[in-house]
Amino acid sequence: MARVFIRRKELELEIDFEGDESKIILLLDKIPFVRYDELSDTYRVLPCAYPDLISALSRLGAEVISEVSADWSIDVGLRKSSVELRPYQKKAIEWLKKNRFRGVIVLPTGAGKSLVAIYAIYLLKKKTLIVVPTIELMHQWKNKIRSVLRIGENDICFWGGGYRALRDITIATYQSACKRDFLLKAMDKFGLVIFDEVHHLPAETYLEIAKRLVSPHRIGLTATPERIDQRDRLLPLFIGPIYYGARIRELVKNGYLAEYEYKRILTHMSREEWRIYRENMNIYRKYVQEKFPNLTGRKAFEMVVKAAWKDRRAKEALEARMRAKAIAMAPKSKIDKLNEILSKHRADKVIIFTRLQRTAYLISYIFGIPVITSNVPKNIRKRIFSLFRSGKLTKIVSAEALDEGIDVPDASVGIIVSGTSSQRQYVQRVGRVLRPKEKKAVIYELVTARSFDEFMSKARRGLLGENH
Repeated sequence: MARVFIRRKELELEIDFEGDESKIILLLDKIPFVRYDELSDTYRVLPCAYPDLISALSRLGAEVISEVSADWSIDVGLRKSSVELRPYQKKAIEWLKKNRFRGVIVLPTGAGKSLVAIYAIYLLKKKTLIVVPTIELMHQWKNKIRSVLRIGENDICFWGGGYRALRDITIATYQSACKRDFLLKAMDKFGLVIFDEVHHLPAETYLEIAKRLVSPHRIGLTATPERIDQRDRLLPLFIGPIYYGARIRELVKNGYLAEYEYKRILTHMSREEWRIYRENMNIYRKYVQEKFPNLTGRKAFEMVVKAAWKDRRAKEALEARMRAKAIAMAPKSKIDKLNEILSKHRADKVIIFTRLQRTAYLISYIFGIPVITSNVPKNIRKRIFSLFRSGKLTKIVSAEALDEGIDVPDASVGIIVSGTSSQRQYVQRVGRVLRPKEKKAVIYELVTARSFDEFMSKARRGLLGENH
């Protein structure tokens, strides 16, 4: 019988063996993330491949002597509360069971993705790591877990935001969890890892978290997994297959999200705005046609960005493009139309979304509406949300600060003044408005005609099941 020794070395595993080498070598060559190191005359393995390695060696009948811990049973008692899963959440859980609790769950904002993951913790009863993008989400997850599983305050700990502790249920930020000191301690600590807003994970530095943990069970949560850089293709490799659950229209139809009315409103630049817009876009397009005649769209833009480090004209072209975009995102006609909509919804809770901070601050100045951006201190945000929740404040304007990781109070009206072609941002923004409520929600999208703004709006078509 072959004997295999697996050692826990730094951020990798090391394999030596004795006995029938040929069968083991053939086996190791078929397992992803296993490589032969000539200098040390041994095989090295990324921790994420450990479950597949153990399974394959078991089928071979090899005796395995491993330094890697596989005792992931949870010590704290988990008592499920009376919270019941909705039918589409139950379907997600059944799908996870069939896939050995490996995979990415895709559900709209407000559909209760975290509850699906918390039920997975209850069913598996294994030590769990939850990775989140923000410190605010760390606290939100702790509160949700405690309310559903009824565990003690001290049974959940944080790693990140000034905290450095590992317990049976640990919540960490991506920024902290990708660091070497954390991964050395956490490598074989957890049987289940949950990646909230998993579209962050494929970033090169964050992907180390998935690579350097042996966790056999992995669950990703997101409203939309797609990334502009297309690195979302790595998710099935490191997490598991992607499960697309109920869509917005289905959830609205069944009463889990609010009924809504979608209104796409075309606005137009003035003659002067159009002249300046066209002049600046011509500067950019001329440079692209001269330097990259075979490229268009994002590929051309990425090449211009790279060239801007050394080429002054490329830098000028990018600046011209930025000036043109700023005009198209907030022409005077959009502000006028915004005024009409706000007048119509004086008594309603309204969230206004913008792409640029300066647009958000302009709207805040003109209409006297509190602004939420990444620069606003957390205590001020908290105060604004408290007033909004109580109804003492009915309007908020934000520049990409409400897209994820913040527990935003319900609103009945959403106004997208400017946005990107990002499906994720669009679905998240809409989800801020489509919470279950008696009153029908209204979503306005202001789009500048004959500009890149209209092009990006078209790229988002169909996400709500509308032919707008």
